[in-house]
Amino acid sequence: MWRDLVVCERVQQSPDTVAYGLARPDGTALPKALPGQYISVQVRLADGARQIRQYSLTRAPRQEQWGITVKAVPAGTIAGVGIPAGELSNSLHQNVFEGDYLSCSLPYGDLILHDRPDPLLLVSAGIGCTPIIGMLHYLARTNSDRDITVLHADQSPGRHAHRRELSDLVEQTPSARLIHWYEDLGVRSSTGTVRRGLIDLDDIPIDPRVRAYLCGPPVFMDVVRQHLVNRHVPQAHVSYEVFGPDTWTPTAPAA
Repeated sequence: MWRDLVVCERVQQSPDTVAYGLARPDGTALPKALPGQYISVQVRLADGARQIRQYSLTRAPRQEQWGITVKAVPAGTIAGVGIPAGELSNSLHQNVFEGDYLSCSLPYGDLILHDRPDPLLLVSAGIGCTPIIGMLHYLARTNSDRDITVLHADQSPGRHAHRRELSDLVEQTPSARLIHWYEDLGVRSSTGTVRRGLIDLDDIPIDPRVRAYLCGPPVFMDVVRQHLVNRHVPQAHVSYEVFGPDTWTPTAPAA
């Protein structure tokens, strides 16, 4: 079922990402969403074609307003083949502002944060932080006392969408801890919680009972998942969502 929601907020999160707040025009409650789910957004482009894309909800399970974040996908190349810029994401960036309407679906998705006593490991890269933000909003609102480790990798602090929000949510959850990795830290020095380079879990304590949620590009998730396998985390305890083409094939457990 599609419904027209009004854009009540537009925030530039980084040079290539915009966060939108969406609500019903009459202010009534939105359908219930579970932490980790997404909605589909349908847009009519300039040539008349309708395009649909999926965006994680960053404010689940709030029912007065949903939040999504859109990264403008640039043109590029993969294996020497030219890839055009994302039509829908760039159209949203260029044309959708406060007071405009978006046609949105009901919430869907299987990457759902379940209420369990097990420790949590939330790992993301780039725009893959968005379902993690939704999960952290839920954990903060419910005063969760689960042991929570949040790990995020990004290109640089300036490119990290929801950087302040992520830190604030972790601070609001006393049982949570956060570590960032940035490929480019600029003049900043590495610290215990902000590190230079690619994500590295070697010195991160990981309980074998942990429930892990991975969100990001396939190569990133494959590296993280293999590390968890090596640390004896059962495959059934690892959930993931691909941000990009779903070509990720889980590797076999270590012998």
